Amino acid sequence: MTENNHLNKVKLVILLCLKLIELIIHKHKEKSMKKHLLFIVSLLLVSSFMFAQNIKVGGSAGFATDIASFGISANGTYTINKEWEAAASFTHYFENDFVTWNALDFDAHYYFTKKGGFDIYAIGGLNILMWEIEINWGLGTTSTSNTDIGLNLGTGATKKLNKNLDLFAEAKYSISNGSYLSVRAGVLFRL
Repeated sequence: MTENNHLNKVKLVILLCLKLIELIIHKHKEKSMKKHLLFIVSLLLVSSFMFAQNIKVGGSAGFATDIASFGISANGTYTINKEWEAAASFTHYFENDFVTWNALDFDAHYYFTKKGGFDIYAIGGLNILMWEIEINWGLGTTSTSNTDIGLNLGTGATKKLNKNLDLFAEAKYSISNGSYLSVRAGVLFRL
């Protein structure tokens, strides 16, 4: 792939991500979170085929402290060079006290060490936290929702299990109106 082709594809993915953020912010109250999830998964799949040689996709499970709920995630990473990696994830946290939470993260990973298949990295990025409260009173349902935008800071590690499979774990604090610490572990497959 030529360098110019590569840059054009990176620009396209950035534009798609910005469009996604705009959609979430402006349309969140009009559409359900399930429709957002479908759109995000579709976006991750389309972009993953554009950069197949540098892409890893997978899933994870974890817990968020202030949300007090377990969640499952769809994850994707794009290797930029030896030190830098771009990452995106969508996490659905299970309902707790009538509240459903979803988080969309766009992060950068900076690798400190890469030794013997065990790599440690720092995390910094953007967090979009969407929540919805829905209460059924018997005579009707009341619901409200909102979106908070914040920053992610954390650390993570990957362990290469074989040439196509990595195990990873990370802890990151998302700073916003709905701040929380999330800890998760999962697997990533090279495409």
